[in-house]
Amino acid sequence: MVRADPLESDTSKVPPSYRSAEPYFQYQWQNPSSFLGYGGLWILSIDLSLRVRYTYPWYEKRGSLWIEHVQQEAYEPCVNLLAGYRWRSNDNALSNTFTYVRLYWGINYHGQFRNLGNFPAVGVGVAYRP
Repeated sequence: MVRADPLESDTSKVPPSYRSAEPYFQYQWQNPSSFLGYGGLWILSIDLSLRVRYTYPWYEKRGSLWIEHVQQEAYEPCVNLLAGYRWRSNDNALSNTFTYVRLYWGINYHGQFRNLGNFPAVGVGVAYRP
């Protein structure tokens, strides 16, 4: 449920959500294989979900005017895909280093922007677990 502090905002602009569920499907696949002579671990993870797009308005500045855009609460599809590789160390054990690429498209996942759809994100990372 969306709530706003009446001292910080106009609560009439933040109506409560009437949807209490967000269905999703998650799957992770791992496959040890050889890559450039190293036997590491391929990882593919996918998350498909229907997330609630909230009804609070968003604003666009045109010249010196602010235009308010209002929309209805609705479910919107979201896709989160992560593909990565966990390396092997010199002693042939799986290393603590994991490199990955992440692709996301859907509702803006930052809470205060959950009213904005069609949000793309691309990331590349290296994770180290001591």
